[in-house]
Amino acid sequence: MPEGEAGKEYDYIDFARYASSVNAAQQTIGLNRDSSVFGYMPNVVIRRVKGVYKGARTYYTMDGSTSQGMPIFTAEGLPVGLVLVRTLKGEEEGTFQPSGVLGVLSAGTIQAIATTVRENL
Repeated sequence: MPEGEAGKEYDYIDFARYASSVNAAQQTIGLNRDSSVFGYMPNVVIRRVKGVYKGARTYYTMDGSTSQGMPIFTAEGLPVGLVLVRTLKGEEEGTFQPSGVLGVLSAGTIQAIATTVRENL
């Protein structure tokens, strides 16, 4: 377990058991922490799924604001995914640019990527 501030230990998020899908309008829970102004106080964010994008990877969009890196869970506590900034291909070959759009990369996609990485080490 990684050690956090002031000697606190934090568990990792186990993506082996995750929400296989979520639907538009489904309520979710995000875990976050405030800035140093508030002493990095943990906080809970309740959001609804606004949209589901299914392409090469599954992304969800949420109503209201979220923060990059925030884990999102179902009301039952299963991981839905992580909030990331989508990147787009740039105009020049091999370049990418942030889209400025926050989306939740699905836990299933994260699990598939992790498995691919482990198999190719």
